[in-house]
Amino acid sequence: MKTKSSDEAIYFCGFERAYNIEFKNGTLLKFQEISRLVEVVQTSLPGQIYPGDSVALQCTVLAETRTKDLRIFWISTALGGELQPGLIYPHNNSSKKCEASSQKSCTHELRMSGVRLHDAGMHYCAVSACGQIALGNGTMVTIG
Repeated sequence: MKTKSSDEAIYFCGFERAYNIEFKNGTLLKFQEISRLVEVVQTSLPGQIYPGDSVALQCTVLAETRTKDLRIFWISTALGGELQPGLIYPHNNSSKKCEASSQKSCTHELRMSGVRLHDAGMHYCAVSACGQIALGNGTMVTIG
């Protein structure tokens, strides 16, 4: 059975004994918005970027749960090149320490090698948790 936000309530287990119904302690089922569980922070790139340069876009995830339980994606508005506009890229080159960690904060990188003019655009880090997606503030890649 798949739960939904309208299922939020306190649930009690009850049983009948000699024409009486007895209830034990209840269990609270509560939904939280992902914005309360996860914060996604992206940093801007230092200095000018030129064609052929390599850059690493950084995304720091702060969570109330272990960061290894979250899925990281990148969404790009670039015009082409290594990343296609609007497509969602699963983050598969994160450091092993993030994947194996029980910590609640971790920094992920999207490495771009040999950038070209059409790699310019906004690049968003996205975190998937609890059936929702939280977006970072984005990192603008400007090629000079």
